[in-house]
Amino acid sequence: MGDYYGEALPLETMTDQRLVRAYRYWLDHCHGHPFPARTDIAPEEMTPFLSNVMLINVRHDPLDFVYRVFGTSIAVAHGADYTGKSVRNLDPPEFSAIIWRQYKDVLDRGTPVLHRVVFAPADAYRNYQRITMPLSSDGRTIDKLLAVSDEDHSFWEKKATASG
Repeated sequence: MGDYYGEALPLETMTDQRLVRAYRYWLDHCHGHPFPARTDIAPEEMTPFLSNVMLINVRHDPLDFVYRVFGTSIAVAHGADYTGKSVRNLDPPEFSAIIWRQYKDVLDRGTPVLHRVVFAPADAYRNYQRITMPLSSDGRTIDKLLAVSDEDHSFWEKKATASG
């Protein structure tokens, strides 16, 4: 195992209020369907967690995850804005591979998933959580993911200190 790893967590362990509010928002907008459509959600209703939102387009053939929106708090934490770019473009590649697997996990399950991402070299430990929720234009095929992360700059500052 490298310096990064990820894991799925039970939804009931979610404590960050931005993630909890985002999940409740998603549930409130399902309207009796397995998941809401992108048109069911409105950025102006997500102000408490909007800067931590990522909206990801799911491309199916071949499978790819492309950031349509990369929240400002997440961009600041990463030191880069990945809007319009594939998750495969995230740095470092080991981190990108974990995020890819976690998005694929949501696609495979067809339900919201709470994930933890951990950076743990020998001399450091940092983690953050993200809830990723499926969206569908036709009510059947997941074509977008709505993700909200509690990630902040400290996750990446420690990485830079530990590896540099």
